[in-house]
Amino acid sequence: MRAIRKFCQIAIPVLTAGCSDVDGPSANPVALVSASHNPGKVVACGTSIVADLTLGNDLNCPGDALIVSADGVRLDLNGHTIMGSGVGVGITVRMRSDVSIFGGTIRNFVTGSFVSQSTNVQLTKNWFTQNREAVFFIGSKAGTIQWNVAWQNTERGIMLRPTGGGITSTQNVVVQNITRREPERHPGLRAA
Repeated sequence: MRAIRKFCQIAIPVLTAGCSDVDGPSANPVALVSASHNPGKVVACGTSIVADLTLGNDLNCPGDALIVSADGVRLDLNGHTIMGSGVGVGITVRMRSDVSIFGGTIRNFVTGSFVSQSTNVQLTKNWFTQNREAVFFIGSKAGTIQWNVAWQNTERGIMLRPTGGGITSTQNVVVQNITRREPERHPGLRAA
């Protein structure tokens, strides 16, 4: 419990004004993030998002969870958790522009949030945990990754692959993610 409290004292100020309401290992600090208090819309796993959406329910998905399929989408996760089964992607944004995703927990996917060949994607105030990789931007430009927590993912916290430039990653908390080195697969690397 002390470890959770200490982690909360480090991570939560990044997301909210404080940590006083969080107590115990099962607490969901991201629930403190969303200020909309809107009941939101109930959606299912695999939903294609084509307009602004405030999520109205937690999701427990056997594969991919949500796919942003239009430009200019504002996706408010509304403090909800999107849970995977260890496969798929939590939120996919592919070849889109002006997308904003904020205010939720994404856990137990291969990739929590995958952004490919997109422009001006804003990923803010989210909690990524128990994914292989929390956030993966590839071939994208002019985006922002800010005020997120990437905690206890099994390979990477935040990954930026060749981009068109202008991706800003700032004020994120990236801790206790495990980076694996596999010398047998990568002969040029040596385990430390």
